[in-house]
Amino acid sequence: MTRKIFGTFILLILCAFSSPVLAQAQKPSSAHNPVPVVDFLPQPHVVGSPDYERDVAIFHAARKQKKSSRWKQAIYDAKDKENLEALFLDAFGLRIDSTSTPETLALMNMVTAWLAKTINPAKNHYRRVRPFTYFNVSGESCVPHDESWLKDNGSYPSGHSARGWGWALVLAEISPERQGAILRRGYELGQSRVICGVHWQSDVESARIAAGAVIVQLHHDPEFMRTLVAAKREIARLREPEAKQAYALQTPEIRKLPDNFVYVSELVPDALLDIRYYNSYNFVGARVDGYRAPVAVLVRPAAKALVLAANAAREQGYLLRIFDAYRPQEAVNHFVRWAKDPEDTGTKAIFYPDVDKPDLFARGYIMEKSGHTRGATVDLTLVDRATGRELDMGSAFDYFGVISHHGAAGISSEQADNRKKLRSIMISAGFVPYEKEWWHYTLRNEPYPDTYFDFPVE
Repeated sequence: MTRKIFGTFILLILCAFSSPVLAQAQKPSSAHNPVPVVDFLPQPHVVGSPDYERDVAIFHAARKQKKSSRWKQAIYDAKDKENLEALFLDAFGLRIDSTSTPETLALMNMVTAWLAKTINPAKNHYRRVRPFTYFNVSGESCVPHDESWLKDNGSYPSGHSARGWGWALVLAEISPERQGAILRRGYELGQSRVICGVHWQSDVESARIAAGAVIVQLHHDPEFMRTLVAAKREIARLREPEAKQAYALQTPEIRKLPDNFVYVSELVPDALLDIRYYNSYNFVGARVDGYRAPVAVLVRPAAKALVLAANAAREQGYLLRIFDAYRPQEAVNHFVRWAKDPEDTGTKAIFYPDVDKPDLFARGYIMEKSGHTRGATVDLTLVDRATGRELDMGSAFDYFGVISHHGAAGISSEQADNRKKLRSIMISAGFVPYEKEWWHYTLRNEPYPDTYFDFPVE
């Protein structure tokens, strides 16, 4: 299928979304009988055909991204359902969970269920061999632990790609002002499967077509439409400034902070919170002790300085994305226990592939006393306001290695410039960089330089 035909197909889908007359004119379909994918998808590419050769060429090109930051993103994207809460965080701007956005989550679950009913039978019907099996390179995908069951699960079409694109289409309809960033994120979720080496490019492209067809069908299902309207209202309320602040804070109880500590969202309401130690996408591989909510806390002087940084970033077209701020001593103790356990190396390939675990202390990546615990240190990056994309800094947050140092060799000029932008913004606001971590900044004149706090992040 050419790009022109694919584009026309998506245009028709979006037209269907925006036409209430069309939605009312069609007889609602049954949620139990979606149209089978095999009724409209073409056959997988035949070995030796030009389209097949394109699949092969793209597979080999994708291998060059192995161990890159994009490879690490693909590993994260592979756990799409587990990471759904934050999967579209940058693009959508809000977390998706059962507490704050139950209607939106219900909508996403409907999409997931319908896609399973259409995609899984097609996989069983076509039984296409996955690329890592075809080329006999088992163990070299980004999810080697999943390969044993993936090899017996058909490659065409891609279930992950269908979910990602289906979710993106629905979220783009809920928040049309963010459509570009949301659809781009949905597209990237599909491409992650190619980078992983577990799908052919045509598996991903066919999955997007299938997902579009499923979304069209869902728009004629009464239950889906009721939930869609409820989700739009839910998100519209959270987009309001007052509601957004309340959403970021979650509950009145979390306002009970020690004197001189504040929630970052109170002073910088447009900061994107991606608190990594609240979820499992971090070097420990689990939620860290002491993190009871995905919020950012700082001493008031540091938070006020961060306002200056946010203003400077905004003037340049960026938003701040915060990975961590105040960190209780309880969490630091968790890090220390983890670092002293030689058997727990499940995240090594992602976060410290070139460093032996015992050396994390000697090299200054993990310490028994952290500046974060004094409440004046923040880990962060920059996000493009127009696209919702995080700037490429050359290494991922919490990647323990020389490439994460300021002034590191081996990164592109664009990546180096992006680090300089963040560094300039933070230094001008009164922060001091940590030379071994491009994301780590401490207030120059911190109020509690010798005090290590241990109240939970909640």
